[in-house]
Amino acid sequence: ISNEDLLALFPVIAGIKLFRGIPKWFKGTTIVNDKVVGAPGAKHYWTGNKLPKENVHTSTSEKIADNFAGKKGIKFKFDVPEEYIKKYAESEHTWGVYPGEKIYAFKKGLPTKFIEKIYGLKSKK
Repeated sequence: ISNEDLLALFPVIAGIKLFRGIPKWFKGTTIVNDKVVGAPGAKHYWTGNKLPKENVHTSTSEKIADNFAGKKGIKFKFDVPEEYIKKYAESEHTWGVYPGEKIYAFKKGLPTKFIEKIYGLKSKK
């Protein structure tokens, strides 16, 4: 069977690469019910208002995630289907510091099945 035939039978659904940076792993609260969720007591970056713990912000910019993670933090790389984003992203906006990059907020977290890689996570021995 050729590659063309395989693609016809099983089309590849390309996802959108999203990133999330956190300063540290919050045991028992970073991943809840197979979803990556917000940090406990997190506040909105601009307004300072407290965010629901399930709320998670992501970005198309790896640099934005790096800024939030800092030198010793954790960075998630997600591959999220565009249809999932259209259905579940609570908001989509750009951040002027990084023109063209988008921020997506998911009110109920992001399923762990979309994690492509986690950077900066050290295993305990």
